[in-house]
Amino acid sequence: MSTKIIAHRGWAKGNGENTISAFKRASSGDMNGVEFDIRRHGESGEIIVSHNATVDTGVLTFKEALEYLKRENLELFLEFKEYSDKLFGEVADLLESHGLKDKSVIFGFWKVASKFPFTERRGFKLGIISYPWNIKKDIMRFNPDFIMMGYTSFLSKVAFRLYWSVFSLSSVFRKYPDKRFVIGVLQSGKEREWILKEEGLYAVTLDNPL
Repeated sequence: MSTKIIAHRGWAKGNGENTISAFKRASSGDMNGVEFDIRRHGESGEIIVSHNATVDTGVLTFKEALEYLKRENLELFLEFKEYSDKLFGEVADLLESHGLKDKSVIFGFWKVASKFPFTERRGFKLGIISYPWNIKKDIMRFNPDFIMMGYTSFLSKVAFRLYWSVFSLSSVFRKYPDKRFVIGVLQSGKEREWILKEEGLYAVTLDNPL
């Protein structure tokens, strides 16, 4: 199975991220899926598609996003920027009502993902953003379906490369055959070339897709 390409924040970080326009670009650009952020609007309480807590009134709502995405052949990687049982329930209900449950993965950084209902996940695929040196611990503690390995800051990239110069990335994938591994966020063609050599990687997320 070839590694899937997922567009970060709909298409790219920055102007136009997490918008219908970004999703359209991803769909027309032969992406396998889109990653986007969800949270509650601080004033209206609506579920919105936004990386930032402070947003304009015209921000895309989650319902609007799903109305568009239900017509597209894209996998959805939803990053929860905050968590409550009520928010998870509402998101799950909306994904089911739009026929997108099987196409969706819900994930978050450790502080958020540690609150996910891993024991009562309602058939949803849940994931945690981890790092190579924490994979075993996170799998033992939460039993996630997906592990996304962060590859963003300069220091994390250096640590990532040092770690995998000693340990084989593919051997870790083989050790956990029932898990799906994702690396994000790649930001250059060189990074993509290096990462995609690894066998068993489910997907990568890309900025601006390369």
